Amino acid sequence: NFDFDVTELNAGSGRSIGVGSINYIKEDMGGLYTMEVGNMRMNQVASFYIFATLQPANSPYPRIPDDPQARVGRLESTGLNVEWQPVRSQYQHRTEYCVFYHAASSHTPSDVHSSPYAHQLRSASTKRQRCTRRPFTRLQNLQPRTEYHIDVMARDLTTQRMTTYIGVKAATLSAHQQRQQAVYER
Repeated sequence: NFDFDVTELNAGSGRSIGVGSINYIKEDMGGLYTMEVGNMRMNQVASFYIFATLQPANSPYPRIPDDPQARVGRLESTGLNVEWQPVRSQYQHRTEYCVFYHAASSHTPSDVHSSPYAHQLRSASTKRQRCTRRPFTRLQNLQPRTEYHIDVMARDLTTQRMTTYIGVKAATLSAHQQRQQAVYER
């Protein structure tokens, strides 16, 4: 266990804004640590889990590819396609991908969006979810002309541990834009 100082890096001020500590929890094919960071000015504490190992092949977490970015394919007024690279081959047979999405207008700071290091999704109740065994899916019944935040998580079905891809934002088309797209594609 050790403590550390949290320094504000914004605009190079370098002033102390809080304190933190890292505590060792257990050894589980590596080390699982919990890190708590407190902000003195706002009287807030945030907790994070960190998994570290020197043997990544034995990790209970799915190993995502070197390019962990989710991507948006075809856009329509009420749907869109999302795709990503599959997990490393030794994990594919036991991996499920869960795609969480919500309108940007309902996005909160506690949402996972764009965090490649998330331990688990804490705000699943605010998002819609679709799970698949393939590295792509189609999101349907979306609102036209609406921006969505989309997160993809790989879940190891054996250990139930999740690893997060880098999320993406996408806006659905208006009905007019979709008609124009259809004419252009002919």
